[in-house]
Amino acid sequence: MRLTKEPFDVVVVGAGPAGSAAARSAARAGAKTLLLEKHVSIGSPLSCAEGVSLMGITDVLGEIDPRWVSAPIHEVDVYSPDGTCMHLDHPDAGVVLDRKIFDRDVAMLAAREGAEIRVESPVTGLVQNGSGFKAVRVQTPGGERIIETKVIIAADGVESQIGRWAGLDTRMKLNRMDSGAQYLLAGLDVKVGRLEFYFGKEVAPGGYAWVFPKGNDTANVGIAITPSMAQGISARAWLDDFIRVRFKSRGTMLEYMVGGIPAFYGHKLLRTQNVLLVGDAARLIDSITGAGIANALLSGDIAGRAAARFCESGNPSHLADYNREWRKKKGRHMRLFYLAREIFLKMEPEDVNQVIAGLRDHFEGRTIHHIDPVEMIKMIFRLHRPLLGMVRRLTW
Repeated sequence: MRLTKEPFDVVVVGAGPAGSAAARSAARAGAKTLLLEKHVSIGSPLSCAEGVSLMGITDVLGEIDPRWVSAPIHEVDVYSPDGTCMHLDHPDAGVVLDRKIFDRDVAMLAAREGAEIRVESPVTGLVQNGSGFKAVRVQTPGGERIIETKVIIAADGVESQIGRWAGLDTRMKLNRMDSGAQYLLAGLDVKVGRLEFYFGKEVAPGGYAWVFPKGNDTANVGIAITPSMAQGISARAWLDDFIRVRFKSRGTMLEYMVGGIPAFYGHKLLRTQNVLLVGDAARLIDSITGAGIANALLSGDIAGRAAARFCESGNPSHLADYNREWRKKKGRHMRLFYLAREIFLKMEPEDVNQVIAGLRDHFEGRTIHHIDPVEMIKMIFRLHRPLLGMVRRLTW
């Protein structure tokens, strides 16, 4: 093994949105930063429905580059188990990304701030010292190397190895891991700008199905299910059934992906010693929708800045800034979304019907420019008060 002659302040593992955002903010703040990606190219393989709110991008990256956008999101149709449709006109909702372009461009933003990027460089282990971890082991095309660093940022996704090697219990309980499957289909009759969501135990037990149009008669069509409620049937089989009903045919498959979708796991996976976990590695996923891009960007940005402050000062309290700032900005929302998911899993189809019908009546004829998710959940409780009884039987 060879020790690098030029150690880095910050090593970021994984060049998805979380990792690239972390590398960008760390380098911008003056830290000598290395971004490592195990695959031969950034942006693939993809495992994402690609929908994100406008604020989820602009709050971290600023103006959206049109190259990142496959299609805008102006409308949303939500279907209840009995077929009731709630239609939302929401011209500022967000966009469906082209993640392959987006991920590469966010990595390039990190490079422009001075971060060094190396692909085909999987991390195979950590090197510990008395007060944390002083280096990462990397398998490069030229052989295994040891790269010294002051801070390690783990952005290595749902199957994070960095967190486990650092001593965190990253195992997921089965009831906190949903199963997802998605096709990119061509030849579909869908309206660009309108997302579709379908709920019901006969469609997606414990989850929902979605249609995200991307233009040129293509769409991401996917499903998320809770395996314990799925009668032993795979997510892909549920997805195939949904497509047969929704589109009467399969369309032309251009891509297929499958993966686990973890629910929020509290804040215990954010940090240990000088290792910070961001994005999916820290289970920072919206427990209601399974969305993770916005949280990945934000957590990476916060962690990168905290790491740079630590490297400049040597004060460990700056690493704890990551925990504090994340909890201040998102902690309340993440806990509430987790609670909402637990309630959703206990709801009967009749409960879901009543909630969606009530929301339809509330939003009918209105154009929406902003939805506060906390206020939305409060509204749902007001519309269907029996749900409050479920809250009393749940513990955080």
